[in-house]
Amino acid sequence: MLQLIMLHRKENNTYFLDVYSPENLWGFVISTRRIRNPVCIIEDGNPWVDNMCLLDRRQVLSWESENSTLGNTVHYSLSKAVFRIISENEGYVTCRAFVADTFNEIVTKRQLFRSDDKGLIFAVALKKWINGCPLTLCEPTYSLQKWQSLAEDLSQRLKKYKEFSRITVRPIRMSERTENTITLIFRIKIFSEAFQGEIETDHYHLNKLNSIFKGILSSNSDGLTDVLYVRSTKFCHEEEAYGNKILHWPVATIGQTVLPSELCVDGEGVPVHRQCIGDFVVGAFWFDQNKNNRTLYKCEVPSLRASFLHNLSLQAERNQDATKTLKKLQFALTSQDTRKFGNVTHFTPAEIQYAANTLANLKHRILYDSDLPVIANITDALLRLSVNETDINFEENNMTHKVTNASNIILDSVDHMLNKIKLNYKEMSLVVTPRFVTLVMDVETNSKAKGGLQGLAAVKASKYSNKYFKKEDIMIMSWNESVETLLALEVSAAVLLPPQLTLEQTEDTCDTFHLKTCNSSEVLRKHRLVINLFWDDSFFASNNVRIRRPLHVMSITLDGVKHTQLNPPLMLIFHRPRNILPQDRECVFWDFDANSRLGRWSDIGCTPAVKLSGDHTVKTDVCICTHLTHFGQLLSPIAEKEVDVTLDIITIVGCSISLFGLFGIAVTAIAFPDWRHGASKKIQLHLSASLGILMSVFLLNASLFIPPNESQFCLVLGVAMHFSLMATFCWMLVVAWFQYLRLTKPLTSLCRTPHILLKTTIFAWGFPFVPCGTLLIVSPDSYNSPQCYPKGMAHYLSVIAPVSIIMSLNIVMFVLITCSIYKLGKIGVHANCELQFSNKQQCKQSIAYRKLSTLIFLFFLLGLSWIFGIWKLSYLFCCTATLQGFAFFVFFVILEKNTRAKWSHLFTKKKSGPVYHLCNRNSSVLVVKRSYEYKRTSQNTVSTSSSLS
Repeated sequence: MLQLIMLHRKENNTYFLDVYSPENLWGFVISTRRIRNPVCIIEDGNPWVDNMCLLDRRQVLSWESENSTLGNTVHYSLSKAVFRIISENEGYVTCRAFVADTFNEIVTKRQLFRSDDKGLIFAVALKKWINGCPLTLCEPTYSLQKWQSLAEDLSQRLKKYKEFSRITVRPIRMSERTENTITLIFRIKIFSEAFQGEIETDHYHLNKLNSIFKGILSSNSDGLTDVLYVRSTKFCHEEEAYGNKILHWPVATIGQTVLPSELCVDGEGVPVHRQCIGDFVVGAFWFDQNKNNRTLYKCEVPSLRASFLHNLSLQAERNQDATKTLKKLQFALTSQDTRKFGNVTHFTPAEIQYAANTLANLKHRILYDSDLPVIANITDALLRLSVNETDINFEENNMTHKVTNASNIILDSVDHMLNKIKLNYKEMSLVVTPRFVTLVMDVETNSKAKGGLQGLAAVKASKYSNKYFKKEDIMIMSWNESVETLLALEVSAAVLLPPQLTLEQTEDTCDTFHLKTCNSSEVLRKHRLVINLFWDDSFFASNNVRIRRPLHVMSITLDGVKHTQLNPPLMLIFHRPRNILPQDRECVFWDFDANSRLGRWSDIGCTPAVKLSGDHTVKTDVCICTHLTHFGQLLSPIAEKEVDVTLDIITIVGCSISLFGLFGIAVTAIAFPDWRHGASKKIQLHLSASLGILMSVFLLNASLFIPPNESQFCLVLGVAMHFSLMATFCWMLVVAWFQYLRLTKPLTSLCRTPHILLKTTIFAWGFPFVPCGTLLIVSPDSYNSPQCYPKGMAHYLSVIAPVSIIMSLNIVMFVLITCSIYKLGKIGVHANCELQFSNKQQCKQSIAYRKLSTLIFLFFLLGLSWIFGIWKLSYLFCCTATLQGFAFFVFFVILEKNTRAKWSHLFTKKKSGPVYHLCNRNSSVLVVKRSYEYKRTSQNTVSTSSSLS
């Protein structure tokens, strides 16, 4: 499946676009460097700036099981094309690509692109007076050149200050306009050395710009009337806010949600928080900021544990002893002392957040081997208490993960600490807690040659006591053990590392920093490998409703680096529950940056693999991933598949009933040879035959639950289904045309049209050869899909396009016939109706019934129920289209008076009255003699709904 992801390497400020499965790109050719698809567009806010980026294809990578040590065990295939994004502009980049088969568009999330990250960028909004410029003339006359002259004037004024000797000012956009004023946004870029930290330098220049623009405004030059704001494009700086207590808000970046330095929670135990919003064009600003910057916050009384954890986070920030702080945090999270922390069954969002902040303040401190069990116990406690065991109050208890992103803070902090911890002469340390397992190990560059670590595994969940991890159930795999051995075991979760992982990491580090040579001691150095197992996904919950969720989550890091080109890739093994089918699982990783930095599961760079050997009765799934991070396997529960199963049942039952009805029509035609005389009856039989073939082939295909192994049989089945579908729609178009002609031409002339049946037969049975034959010649492989049916672009061109055209014509004819029935029907029908019924009310009811039955008949006859399939209204489509054959039987046989008389005569052995057909000499003469032509036409439309002439 085609996937796009943008990456930014901060080391050398380069941006890359990774395209997974590039062979599915429209117009992709490996041998050429000219790139038309994908394309990347940069938006800097200025509509006059050229917004196309240059893409430089660097390499095309492939991962094939045949080229790895796993080739005899599992089968997988992955590919990736790497493009470098090049642009002289700055702004938000969005890349998009088109899929070759379907022309569906794939779009990446937008990402800020900085060609030069050394300068400080600010957004300034100025209001300018425009004298005598009416609203209708401002747009064409107040051009970019006028903006540019004002920008140059502002630049010259700012360069008078030594801090701004190197500065550029650019007009970006017109944000607001009135009769006499216009609001302009300018981008100011200052090239200045950071005399302190980046935040302090940014804050200094922000204050300096504010004071300068106030001076420019006071001089009333250039017609400037107001400075609406001066903002940093990266930081929301420290502020004070007021309520029942003063709150100090720390610095935040755009999109970040922060807590005040003071302890403040609301009535639900959620910490009071604030978000920095904005973008590269309008700058960064606090979400709840008002004009006077005096937003009111009301702080409620916090819990005892929240107060303790808040103070502990402040202590960790003030360089207190890391080991003591960790032990205090462990005590606060595991203590049952009700006098000290109160009687609570689970943590409040504020308690989780302040615990996360404590870990974040400790992640860069020096830690030792003795701290490892403490970190594991803290993680276990947070997993246990962050989400209620019953999961009933998931939305409430998971509030912190959504609002302040405590889960990602915890995950990032734990990863940092485990990668920096000193093992004190140990090479490996394993800690097992009920909900969290961690393996920390120092491995040499080429560990396989020395029989080093291969992976970590946990046995099947059913063997756990109390449903949680136990130390005896955790297995450390070595290179001396085969992959087949692990696949044969009933494991709950396992990870197998690539043989040359550490060597590739060293080479990648050299390549990343553009080192021409690597010191031999560097090549042979030890690397920190950390593998974590999480019992559940308590830390991995986004805003989305948890329909699909992983059983276990695994985390793998090497030297704290996210390695994105593992070859051979990482191999993950998961236990599959009994109620989950192989196709109902998805290999995913946790994307920290997605969903506004709250995180989301993503399948980019991960794919399911097929086991080629071992005991296939063991329900395990294999995932292949090309990078390191947190991994899981999303499972679709039965409830999600109940809809599909229900639709399958409805379809099979409906087709079976239709085949029974079509069989009844065939029996009628055989039993009564004179019944099938006339063009209308012959067209009925042709339509019924094509529909019967279609439903028979469909049921045959549906009975093959596993796709046929022989492609030739699948090809024959697919061509038969394709041909019968096209033939059915062609005959429905013929029927619609006949019905339309009945409204515009006399019946006698229609019945006497030379060779009308031959012409329609050639069209209806001949046209399907065009799409089917063309597809067989051009792309016969299109039929080799799991459904033995055209796929991709072939499906759209050879199925959807002709069906849509025929459906459109049939809808037009249906509307014309309906208008005729309701506009002209009264003239020709009332005469006969009044002879049959003395009561006018009964006459009206009879007319209404006949009109309604005619419309229902035409609805099925013209195949209008298939439109529900085009609109993807699954239930309506399955309940109506599958019963089309039975509807024909009802209208052609059961509700037709003459046909009923024939069957009655056959069973009762009594002579019935003469049977007349619509298209013969006598009936045509009688019809002509009845009334005027428009009366006769409208009457036949209603009263002979079972006739197709």
